[in-house]
Amino acid sequence: MSGERAPEPAALELARQAAAHHARTERLLLGLVEVLDSFDRLLAGSGDLAGSGGGPGEVPADSVRALARQLERALGQEGLEPVGVSGERADPVRHHVVDVRHRAGAAEDEVLEVLRRGYRYRGQLLRPARVVIADGTAVEPGPGPGPGDGDGPGDGGTGEAGRQG
Repeated sequence: MSGERAPEPAALELARQAAAHHARTERLLLGLVEVLDSFDRLLAGSGDLAGSGGGPGEVPADSVRALARQLERALGQEGLEPVGVSGERADPVRHHVVDVRHRAGAAEDEVLEVLRRGYRYRGQLLRPARVVIADGTAVEPGPGPGPGDGDGPGDGGTGEAGRQG
């Protein structure tokens, strides 16, 4: 017989309660993250939010933005952090790539656009960010060879327009 003891029923119950609490906290945070997503969508189309006149029933975009910041601050104080920023290098753990596009001057796997923010809670990833990344090609795709592009007779080209060497 080894010297290890079986966990006591009270310790097992505490572990079960802690796991249940963690699961409830995660569900709550994911629900609140959906509210933050709604704020993001609403503010992205803030022209639809309120006219310039503040007529009946209109809510000024600044007020909605302030409410969104207040919710983000409160959640941030409890350990919720947004994940996904344009310009950073995509990481398969923190980013879910939904599209790859060409952008001149952008590095390969550079995040060009964050479609939906991801979130981390106390260092643990709750949800990856949905992003569009750069393909990293240096040459703009074009319509094909044209006059003077080094691909025609007498242009001094190699017959392989657009090829990088």
